[in-house]
Amino acid sequence: MSLIIKDNFLNKQQCEWLINFHSHYFNEFGAEFEGRQIIDLSNIINCLSKDQTTDQADPLKILTYCIDTEIRSIAQKTFINYHQIVKWPAGQSQPSHKDFNYHTWTSIIYLNDDFLGGNTVVGDKQITPKQGQMITFSGSEVEHEVLPILEGDRYTVAVWYKSYV
Repeated sequence: MSLIIKDNFLNKQQCEWLINFHSHYFNEFGAEFEGRQIIDLSNIINCLSKDQTTDQADPLKILTYCIDTEIRSIAQKTFINYHQIVKWPAGQSQPSHKDFNYHTWTSIIYLNDDFLGGNTVVGDKQITPKQGQMITFSGSEVEHEVLPILEGDRYTVAVWYKSYV
């Protein structure tokens, strides 16, 4: 199993900006899924890029570029299939699972760590979230789960990748 942990992938200001972005845009662009509040970044980047009155898409484009650069350092012929900002309210969890077969890699970027619970388990390793940290693993091959969030809200950027030959 390959688990790559990169501390300080994002800094505190970038993480806080993304959390505030989620709070501001969720009602307009977000969706509920299994109790979680999700904003699809590819969709919102396209929508905001068309709006000439705002430059809100630029930080998201930079984030996407940084994620692309990081995954290519791990697996050269790999690209983002989709990525989301996810708010996990207290009480949420995700049972052990594997991602779709075509998602060769998965990343999770932790935007905050001021909540209780919500650790990520990848294979036999348990990761305690740290703000700005990115974990990357072969999500279609390795069982992984999110333990229950006991208190507070957990914010992440979830990324699923495809690879080509």
